[in-house]
Amino acid sequence: MLLAPGETVRGNSGTYVVGKVVGTGAFGAVYYAEDPDMPGRKVALKEFFGARNPREQRMLKDLFDRERVVGMHASAHPLMPTSYESFQFDGYFYIAQEFIEGTTLDDIIRKRSPLPREWTLRWSVCLCDALAFLHSRGIIHHDLKPANIRITPQGHLFLLDFGAAQYFGKANEGRKQTEIYGTEGYLPPELDGDGKWVADVRTDIFALGCILYEMIAGEPPDQEKINARSMTITNELMEKPNADLNLVALINRSLSYNTEYRFASANDFLLEMRKTAPPVLLINKKHLRFGAIPSGAHVPPLQITIYNAGGGELRGEIKPRDNWIQVPFTTFKGNKRDVNVIVVPSRMPNKNGINVGKLEFNSPQYYDQDGKQISSGDRWFLECSASVILKPGLLQVTERPTNEAAPIAIATRSGQPGAGVFELKNIGERAVDFQFSIPAGQPIELSIAPETGSLEPDAAISIQVKTQPSSLSSGAHTLQVNASGSNGQTLSIPIVVNQQSALGFLKSRILKH
Repeated sequence: MLLAPGETVRGNSGTYVVGKVVGTGAFGAVYYAEDPDMPGRKVALKEFFGARNPREQRMLKDLFDRERVVGMHASAHPLMPTSYESFQFDGYFYIAQEFIEGTTLDDIIRKRSPLPREWTLRWSVCLCDALAFLHSRGIIHHDLKPANIRITPQGHLFLLDFGAAQYFGKANEGRKQTEIYGTEGYLPPELDGDGKWVADVRTDIFALGCILYEMIAGEPPDQEKINARSMTITNELMEKPNADLNLVALINRSLSYNTEYRFASANDFLLEMRKTAPPVLLINKKHLRFGAIPSGAHVPPLQITIYNAGGGELRGEIKPRDNWIQVPFTTFKGNKRDVNVIVVPSRMPNKNGINVGKLEFNSPQYYDQDGKQISSGDRWFLECSASVILKPGLLQVTERPTNEAAPIAIATRSGQPGAGVFELKNIGERAVDFQFSIPAGQPIELSIAPETGSLEPDAAISIQVKTQPSSLSSGAHTLQVNASGSNGQTLSIPIVVNQQSALGFLKSRILKH
């Protein structure tokens, strides 16, 4: 049974409130959800359906583990969703990752065919860059198709859905290749009779060629022509008004019936594309999490890398959208540039929670030698988050508010009451409650007011101290009161009572005036 809107799923590092169902499949469902502790964060929460028998339980656990590992590795690339966590709750497996808003490439092709040449080139570069990243880490997507590619409202391409992906990276190099199923229309010709094939990089390359073909032609290539090894499969593309001749040649090689003729990896494809593609701005991270920062502490910078996934030379500018985020320079030029990002805790607006801000990155329009626009530029936002750890409330005795005498010193004469005053201040950054207590067994009886109270940061209060009449001998008598704070602090406050005879008290008053 699917989760209903408003239901809560508790993970290891977040609590997810379900909004709506955004997709279902054979083994699970994907929900749009939000984490109340992370304002503004939109989450795609994938739930794996419950197993009906032990064998199915093992299969679901294997699917969950594989997608969890692949998603974690893919998360490091800016054109794939950030993985937040994977966990088990109430008997079900869940994966929480970044929710990517937008429209599938499949829908865009259906509605806007033929695509503008600029879109085709930029999205081809981005898809190759993302796929090259996966291949370099031993991951084969194995279900590449326009329906698994999303275009955001800003025009950015994201590669999604790793449910069929295979991981042959660290600790899995010798694992037996698994037979899985793909999607008709994007399957390579080396399929066996049962419609299965073993995991191989060149199956991704073939599907990549099909997607790029479809972006130009508006429909997938004719599989029969591919199986017949017909050259007309790509010759037809050259007649399209949005065709790029260099890209068409690369597509032709990707769709080759002979697997040995195809590119050995998406990176090889990308290297060839860069010879004619326009600059494409990418940033190696989408989020910078500075974590919890002690108030007043120096915050080491975090580094990001701006790079050009396409051809030509990249240039652009950086705009901090919040004044607590700073960078050492605001313009850049070159195909790779490291940027140190720092945050200033004293400027953060939220002193008791998480601050979320943005850096904006822009690259300008690009034109060819004939003055024709080949790219409208790129615009990216980098999310920065940090929270301030405020100093706890801290009680301190300060100078009394009047200048009549030293703090907490009371002059009185034998047999008469005395009075004094001191100031109690909170020098911390959080509110603190206080309570006074007077130890028993002291030579002079004391009273103090107020006995309890609360102090906001940097606030102070005057404390009145009174002594009862006493027949003690003349001289200085040291007493003590204790102030206990809700932060666990205990402050011992000495009070000196100068007990004088009637004649001595009169002399001190005369000399004073």
